[in-house]
Amino acid sequence: MLHATINNQKQNYLLNLLKLVEQNQPIQNLLKQNLDLLDTELIAIFKGITARLFRIEPQKAVNRAKIIAKFSDIIGEFKQGNIKTNIDIAIAGYEIALTAIDYRSQPKFWNKIQQSLVKAYIKQLKISEEIQFENYVLTPKIHLKNKKICPKR
Repeated sequence: MLHATINNQKQNYLLNLLKLVEQNQPIQNLLKQNLDLLDTELIAIFKGITARLFRIEPQKAVNRAKIIAKFSDIIGEFKQGNIKTNIDIAIAGYEIALTAIDYRSQPKFWNKIQQSLVKAYIKQLKISEEIQFENYVLTPKIHLKNKKICPKR
């Protein structure tokens, strides 16, 4: 029951964010106030909600894809919380938007999303490399702290 409540909370949060983006309202404060809701579980909820919305009202899919892409732009640049997760959410959003359009019907929009997706993948790769580097640098220091290098005199 608790898991369902949390999912409903995240679903409502996500729908509220998308509604604000649609209305050209700023969402940064709402993002800051709910950093705990920006997690990988939100990505699954995001995919589920949008698939359902695209299926129920296909005639609104392109407009919704534009809102999702704009949201992805914002969350991809959001510098608080877990930045890697923010990028992952942005990537999911771009991928979702691409399911609603094709190159022939929306060439400029399709191209913009593709470019944004590539930029997000590059950011994701850089963040992963930074994390790996930090782990590589910090791990020996931790081991050295725990071992006595030379005996005390």
